Amino acid sequence: MVQQVNLEEIAKLLGVDINQIKLELVRIYTATTSQSDVKIECKQ
Repeated sequence: MVQQVNLEEIAKLLGVDINQIKLELVRIYTATTSQSDVKIECKQ
């Protein structure tokens, strides 16, 4: 199930800078996808 989230709304609610949230999401994403069993396919 895919859930769409409005980052700007969340940033406003938390009183946090949206760029800080984006940096955190990138950090989490890279941390969770750095395992060797993850394969990334590039479709031409």
